[in-house]
Amino acid sequence: MKQESIGDITRSGGFSRIVREVHDTGEPIKIIRNNEPVAVIIPADVEVIQVFEQSMMFGRAVREMHNKGFHRELELYLISQLLAGLQAKALFGLALDDAQLMKLEQSVIDACRNAVHNAIAQTISREEGGSAEEQPLAPVIGGSQGEEQSSPTSKRKKKN
Repeated sequence: MKQESIGDITRSGGFSRIVREVHDTGEPIKIIRNNEPVAVIIPADVEVIQVFEQSMMFGRAVREMHNKGFHRELELYLISQLLAGLQAKALFGLALDDAQLMKLEQSVIDACRNAVHNAIAQTISREEGGSAEEQPLAPVIGGSQGEEQSSPTSKRKKKN
């Protein structure tokens, strides 16, 4: 995904240039400030926006429950989400063949893992007063096709 700093945007045509570029290319742009992502401009597609809004609500709910120490409640919430996902998978199964369904499922899982990783890394960063990019990650087994993937809940960078 292309990224641009706020300073570069200001110097090169402003916000309207970014909106025009996203509209014309159909590609999202990540906006950064002080080398940290602060926003993403995406093409306006009603269905994508609805999925994004639901994902944001999910991320906020998980972060809020985790921060308040509601670990059992979080587990129950996630189980309810899993059940909703299984119901959706059954409905998608009526319209998609197995290969399409597996590809869709993996892309959603990957997106959710990234969202959870980012939320946890930001929480750790705030707690430790560092940068989210400073958090080293340990491998987790269970990614797509047995690949190792990174886990945000593993080791944290030690402060000097």
